[in-house]
Amino acid sequence: MIYYFAYGRNMNPRVMAERCGREMDTIKRYGAKLPGFALKFQKKALDGDFSYADVVICDDDEVEGTVYELMESDMKIVDSYEGFPEHYKRDLLPALDENGRKLMVAVFQAQPEHVVEGLKPKREYIQDLIRGEFLSPSYKKFLESIPTFEEPS
Repeated sequence: MIYYFAYGRNMNPRVMAERCGREMDTIKRYGAKLPGFALKFQKKALDGDFSYADVVICDDDEVEGTVYELMESDMKIVDSYEGFPEHYKRDLLPALDENGRKLMVAVFQAQPEHVVEGLKPKREYIQDLIRGEFLSPSYKKFLESIPTFEEPS
């Protein structure tokens, strides 16, 4: 079993259910925090001038997300969707679950050659993040405040 920390679109249980091809009630999941990291939108999209989520080291911050307990076969599906290893690397990092228990979790971080500062995420992407089921009200407010990419007319 692999503990996977989702901080982007995969926090939305509907998205994970579709990607893994099974009902979400068959995958154990719970809220967690990744201390010492900050959420950035700096992973350049392949098909436009917008960005996806990434996490970067930041001692006085933390990222909220969802920990999924995945089988190896599920993790391979997630790897494929995340563009591992070309677009994102995967590291084992310490996280705290909603009960304060320390877990070593798989976390994706953008490969340096795919990081571009100054890009914005699409509004619908941010909406998927906000649908994360374990986020605090203050974290949802933070996500709602993120400036979003507007398609050129």
